[in-house]
Amino acid sequence: MSFFANTPKPEGRRVLITGGAGFIGTALAEQLVDQNEVVLMDLGFENSPASLGGLLEHKNVTTQAGNVLDPAAVKRATDGCDLIVHLAAIVGVSNVLSRGRQTIETNFTGTSNLLKALEGRDDLHRVVYFSTSEVFGMNSFRADENTPASVGPVTEARWTYSIAKLAGEHLVHCYHRELNMPTVIV
Repeated sequence: MSFFANTPKPEGRRVLITGGAGFIGTALAEQLVDQNEVVLMDLGFENSPASLGGLLEHKNVTTQAGNVLDPAAVKRATDGCDLIVHLAAIVGVSNVLSRGRQTIETNFTGTSNLLKALEGRDDLHRVVYFSTSEVFGMNSFRADENTPASVGPVTEARWTYSIAKLAGEHLVHCYHRELNMPTVIV
């Protein structure tokens, strides 16, 4: 039996999944596509997990090639979507270690661009931000919302990923608190 067997799934929504060509985005889209319109936004879809099955041919799927660092592309992708799942990020240890600047810019500025594109929208059902257990550093085992975040020295490149995700969490929370945007952080 699936862990999520009794969890209600959204129905009748137009769902945007940023980072939609990736592993998690594809798996999520496959769960949502029969009962929702799904817009997948990513840099591209060729040779991606999304391209391996029949997902991209599904009648309820639209793809949008674009970069979360491009505010106009983000705005186009969000139009008409009422459930937003933000997964777009630079991931992978080797990528993070060798591309720290791009990691921080994509993971934080991309989040900022998305939130700005959604600002003032009163039709949003939910904005779901995917963070990481890396924000807890060595304390990630059995962490919860009240576990203090842990950050390391700027001289250690591995922290660029977690610090950008943690800053994203703070920004998402500010949009919720100050603008009443319906957000959740995973």
